Formats: sequence, C-alpha cells, structure tokens
Amino acid sequence: MSRTSLNRSDAEVLLHTLIRREVARAASGNRWVSRKEQRGLPAALDAMAEQLRREAGPGSRLRADDLVERAAQELTTAFGTQANTIRAWFESFDFVNRRFSEESLPEGKRVDARSGQPGRRRVPTPVREAFDYYYRAERADIASVSLHRGRLAGRDLWAVYVSNDGNQQALEVLDPSGATLEGATLLEGELLGWDTFPRQVRLAAWLLALDPPAFEDGLSEPDERAAAGQVPLDWTDAEGMVEIGTLRGVSDLLVVMELSGPLSSGNRERVYAAFSYLWSVHLTHRAEKGVTPLQGNGVLRYGTFRRPTTGVTYWVADWRDIDDGSYVLYFSGEASRPVLSIVQFDN
Repeated sequence: MSRTSLNRSDAEVLLHTLIRREVARAASGNRWVSRKEQRGLPAALDAMAEQLRREAGPGSRLRADDLVERAAQELTTAFGTQANTIRAWFESFDFVNRRFSEESLPEGKRVDARSGQPGRRRVPTPVREAFDYYYRAERADIASVSLHRGRLAGRDLWAVYVSNDGNQQALEVLDPSGATLEGATLLEGELLGWDTFPRQVRLAAWLLALDPPAFEDGLSEPDERAAAGQVPLDWTDAEGMVEIGTLRGVSDLLVVMELSGPLSSGNRERVYAAFSYLWSVHLTHRAEKGVTPLQGNGVLRYGTFRRPTTGVTYWVADWRDIDDGSYVLYFSGEASRPVLSIVQFDN
C-alpha cells in the first residue's frame, strides 16, 4: 500500500486546528476556560493554560483564544515557520510603487470580509476577528483595510494590510487557524521592522486611539489625588518597574522595545502599548536617530490599581519623566487586547 506524505505546512495547519478543537471541546465552546474545564485538557495544554494564568496574575481569567495562540506559538517554534522566507518575500515587495491591496499574495486574491459580504462566510473565524480588529479604522474613515488569501513558503496564508491617512501601514500574516505568524510596521511604504512578539503591530498608537480614552489632569497634592481616585505619586504597590532599555521608532511610530529584563506575556503587551502611546506623544521628541534610551529619561512603574472613586480596577502604567512628560495610563480590556481608557497628564 502506498503511503501519502504530509508536508510540514499541512501538518502545522492540522495540528493548529486540532488544538483549537480541543480547547473548544473543553470549554464547551465558551470564550473563557474555567479551572474545572482546564483539567479536561491534555497535559501539555493544561500546563500552557496554567502558565498563562501565572503570567496574568492572581484572579485572572483564561481566554480560550489566548490558550490557542500560545499553543500555536509553541507549535510554530517546534516545527519552524519558514519565517525567513515569508519575511524575505514581503521585504522584496515594493510597497512604495506597487499596491499590495490590489496585487495580493502569491497564488492569492483579495477577500471581501466585510459584514454582509458573501466572502465573509468563507473566512476562518479567528482570521475574521483579526480583520475586524483592523477594519474599525476603515469604519472610522481614517484608513483602508484589505484581507488577502494566498500561498507562500509552501503554506496557505492570510494577510491583513492596513494603510491610514497618515501613510502609516500595518501588516499581519496569519495561518488558516488564525495564529499570527508575522507582523510588520511600515511608513510611506517602507518596512520599518518586524514584530518581536505576536500581534505587536496591533498596539500602534493610532490603532489604540480607535477606542478614544478620557483625559484628565493629575493632581499634585496626595489628598487631592486620593480623593480623585488617582494613582499616588509614591506608588509603592506597583507590580514592577522598567528603567533600563531602549525604544526605537520613526516619526510617531514605535517599532522596537528592548528592555533589560523579560516581562510576562500579559505585561509585555500592556507595557508595549504604554510605550507606544508615550513614544507617539512625547518620547519620539527625545530620540536621536530614532533611538530613545529609557535610562536617564524616566521610569515606568506598572501593575493593577483599583480606583476607589469608581471601584473599577485598571492595569496602570505610571511614567515618571525626568522633565515635564509624566503620564499615568489606565488600561482596561484583556491582556492580549489592552484598551487605553484614561490618559492622565501629570505635569
């Protein structure tokens, strides 16, 4: 009997699909995975789930999609993503003089995934969710967004491409299971850099601004700050602190965050989102040749904080600047999709 071989790309897609199916089975199709449901997972997935809970902190809830994403990342690392080939193709594409939104991927085409369009039904749910995240910018009339399906490096791929009115672009490449393979930031068609963690590109300041934050002035007196429900100036209960590292960017786009020590996955996304905002409004002006060192410019403290005036708990990034650029940023939402809810200017 002849034996049919399965190439690596197809094997990865199959395993990603099985992981998603296994998590959905344990969670009964729900968005969240309880601890009781978690015990019904295979040992490897149970261990990953427990690690995600530890990273998110005490009392945190586990989102099914976050577990699938982590498992997909581990799987991608184990198999090798052929990332160099994928990156090389996009790096060779002339985004300045050619229109990717029209030309699409190799062996591919553009797919209309807007609500109400027939093509939307044929888009895998996780890929559709990625498209919807970016499509908010087109609905806000500040960008154009396109979804593409094609084949590259021997595997089926999806890509979301976004270009805003300021000629800033975002690119996210996904596999059919919805796992993010690559992300990139572009300006005027020039590829500035690749993501250092999945979905980093979604945390660009202009995308965060699609959920407009409230703005308030920080108060200087301790009793006034307490009465207003603001983080105290001597915030001793902060979970962690970032004071050594480097930010790299172009114009108001942060591209790379290099820190002296590791962050848990939940804090990593939120700290990056905080620096993305701070870069766009302040730290870009401190940059020399696109580089701003943290040391000598300020300290970022972070952690959860419950505002006594409202009873709402936020994840907070408290930037203490050496000059007149101190901010307190209050984030809501899930760790994988932080929402900047309040911007407090502290000078």
